[in-house]
Amino acid sequence: MRKYVICFWLSMALLSLSVIPVSAAAPLVRTDARHVISRSAVVIAAAQKAAKLGNQYMGLGKAVAHQRFARILFRNGYYFRAIAHSLRARALAVEVIRLNKAAIVEEAALDQKEQNYTPKLPSDKDLDQKVEKDLGKDDAAADIGVDLPN
Repeated sequence: MRKYVICFWLSMALLSLSVIPVSAAAPLVRTDARHVISRSAVVIAAAQKAAKLGNQYMGLGKAVAHQRFARILFRNGYYFRAIAHSLRARALAVEVIRLNKAAIVEEAALDQKEQNYTPKLPSDKDLDQKVEKDLGKDDAAADIGVDLPN
């Protein structure tokens, strides 16, 4: 009997150790998601400005749709998915900036924290399918706010 009690407590101790990294990682991913969304918002704002000045809006609607979906995912606790959509929004915003021959803002480049997520991201096609129904007109997207509220 004593042998079983020892085995039980030993297995419980090992089980509790395996749970610690998962629960400790959740706040980190939330913080990372907020970081990614905020940096992407800066890039999208630059794309909106560039599109207004250059009058080339192609892709801006999709960028804003991804960023808005990322905000919804963040609010609902789907932090990794929020990161994926926000990074997709940023990539699309960079294309709008290039299309308008404007200067690329420094936040467009992925930092080390963001690069850690890129190998795990879904394909662009999969991400785009999630926002297809929410796409607005590209020129209307030039005036939509995309950052997280404080």
